[in-house]
Formats: sequence, structure tokens, C-alpha cells
Amino acid sequence: MTDCHNSFPNLYEKLQARNSAPAWLKDLRQRGMTEFENTGFPTTKDEAWRFTNVKPIAETGFIAPSATGPALTQKAISEFTFNDMDCHSLVFVDGKIDRDLSRIDQIPENVVISGFSDATATHEALCSEHLAAYCKIETSAFSALNTAFISDGAVIYIPDDMILNKPVHLLFINSCREDRTVTHPRNVIVAGANSRVNVVESYASLSDRISLTNTVTEIYVADHAVVNHTKLQRENQNSYHIGSLDITQCQSSDFVSNSVSVGAKLTRNNINVFLNSEHAVCTLNGLYLGHDRQLIDNHTRIDHAMPNCNSYELYKGILDDNATGVFNGKIHVHPDAQKTDAKQTNRVLLLSDDAKINTKPELEIYANDVKCTHGATIGQLDQEALFYLRARGIDLDAAHRVLTRAFASDALERIVIDDVRAEIDNFVSAL
Repeated sequence: MTDCHNSFPNLYEKLQARNSAPAWLKDLRQRGMTEFENTGFPTTKDEAWRFTNVKPIAETGFIAPSATGPALTQKAISEFTFNDMDCHSLVFVDGKIDRDLSRIDQIPENVVISGFSDATATHEALCSEHLAAYCKIETSAFSALNTAFISDGAVIYIPDDMILNKPVHLLFINSCREDRTVTHPRNVIVAGANSRVNVVESYASLSDRISLTNTVTEIYVADHAVVNHTKLQRENQNSYHIGSLDITQCQSSDFVSNSVSVGAKLTRNNINVFLNSEHAVCTLNGLYLGHDRQLIDNHTRIDHAMPNCNSYELYKGILDDNATGVFNGKIHVHPDAQKTDAKQTNRVLLLSDDAKINTKPELEIYANDVKCTHGATIGQLDQEALFYLRARGIDLDAAHRVLTRAFASDALERIVIDDVRAEIDNFVSAL
């Protein structure tokens, strides 16, 4: 482990001194900072990080975004709102909620869609019960660091038997007014029994300055609940993005994740799912698009802890220029998890000779009555298909786009919100 940069302990002390958080939250922050200082940043000597060097993050003196500056307008963020999608929305600028840009005025009774800074006052019991209940800061230095800096993010609570018809969009904007700013969004999503909700979590930048986003989202899916979660990361090419998604599922629950990464100089997505009761179903879909010298690292872990649970995983990558991709998918079947059915697939399309992928599927099985499969394929555009399109009068660039779009199509089609799917389709079509 490397020594943590002095900027983080200093920023932490300033946060604790000025913030009027309840005692339990300050104690939680202290626990996070202690864990982080004990471990420091991971290095390439750590197995989980051997293909992803975070030394540039560790050695950069990050600062907290300035509290002053001109307010953003709806026009300034319009390109990030999915064509003004009809939804409930929370907008965060430089890690803090912007109530003027958010749209939360028509929320059904007993539903909570709030900024964390507000929710600790109005729904303190909800926050204290679920915050840090599903994220293991002992095994993740970045999650520990995020916990040390908890101050804002989204809190979503869907009560039992509630179907929320509109999706919830959580939009995190880095204004990048200054160089080397860092934010630590923390989100908590709780879906009650028999409830249903669609959540979109997106990240964007307004300039090309260096920034770090270190985010954690915790999701609790109660009995028979359905949660569909889509994350789109499209920050600038000088930024760093570390994200953790930690999910606990209960009996007969259904969770779907769609993870899409197109931005940032370095991206690390950690997705950890714990299937805690029988008949739970988990689906993880991923699409990552890299070019120039981007590094996009996806680490997933699904823990089958109970019998009769299913998990399905499909990750697709498209890498061009000198981009690098990493996929590490682990399925852990515990001794009690008989009748597990788990399928994992990672497919990567390399558009240049210099692009590369490091892929590592893992199965760790301690039960004897299971169905578990994994597969990884790496290839380039089919030259015969390319010739077929060219022979019919389609120019080379257009033929490339047609085949690339075809490769990504099954990952795109799994995104159920039309406006979000269309936006991501535009990124693929522009390759």
C-alpha cells in the first residue's frame, strides 16, 4: 500500500470541524478515515489492482471544490438530462445538492427522494440504519475514503407495495471550475417489499480540468422488490472515477444493473452483490467504450449465499487506439447455496492493434448441486462482414460503425428506459 497523500487527512479534519453532522455520522466518518489510513491506496502488487495503477491519484494533491461561484442553469446541464427525460431528479454540483436544478416536487406519499444532507435531518433513522450497512469498507480503501467524507448524495426510499412509475435520475456534475477537485458522493437506495423502482445514476464534467470522483452507492432490495439501476459515466478525459455499487438482495427480489463507461482517464467500477435469501435473481450488464489512452476497469463479485438463486452477467467492451480494459468477474457460491444457476460472459472488440484487454473470470464454488458457467472472447471486426458491407456501397467508416453497433446491440437493448438507451446508443454510433 502507498502512503495516503496529506491532502486527504487535512480535508477530513476540515470537514469534521465545520460540519454539524449528528454524532453517529461523525463516528462513521472517523471509522472510514481510520480504515483508510491503516491501508492507504492499493498498488499494482495487490491482486485486485494489478492491472490498474492508482499512483497518479495517490500523488495528486486534491482539493475540495470551492463553495462559491456562479450557480449553474438548466441550460448548462441540458445535455446531461437525457433529452429532458420525464423523471424525478436530484442534481448535485461539485458534490452538493442543487435544489434549484432538481425536480422532486411531485413525489408520491411516503416515498423519499432527497439529498443526504437533508435526509439526515428529516429521515435520520432511515439513514443511520442503512448507511454503511452493505458496503465493506474494511476491504476497499476507496470506499473507506468515501465513508470518511460522507456529506451529501442521494437517499431514496420506496415503501412496501409501491410502484414508482417515473424513473429517478441522480445527476452528478463536476463543474471543474478549479483544477484537482475531489468529490465523494454517497447514495443509499432502499426498496421495500413488493416495490419497484428504476434509478439512473450519471456523472459528467463541464470542463477538461483534472478531478476525482469517488462514489459509493448502497442498495437494499427487500422481499419481492424489483430494482433496475443504470449508471452512465461520461466525465472528461483528464478525470479519475472510482465507483462502488454494493447490493444486498432478499427473498425473490430482482435486481438489474446496467453499467456504462465512456469517459474519464481512469475508471474503476466495483460491483458487489450479496444474494442473501432464496429465489433472488441478479442481472449485471455492462458496456465500456475506450479510446486514446483510457483505462476502464470493471470488477464484479456476486455472492450466492443461499439456495435457489440465479445470476446472469454480460459485459461487453469496445476498445480503440491505446485504450486498456480490465474485466474481473467473480462468482462465489457459498456452501449453503445449492441449486445456484450462474452465468457470466465477457466479450471484447478491439478496434486497433494497440488496444488491449485483461480479462479474468473466476468461479469459487463450495456447493455441489449448481450450474455455473463463464466465458470470455476477444476479437476484432469480422473482415468478411466488413467486405460484405463495402461490396454493397457502404464506405469504410460507416461499415465500421454498423458492425460496432451490432456488437453492442444486445447490451444496449437491456437498458429499459428509452431516453437513456438512445443517449448511450449515440456514444456507440460515434465510434
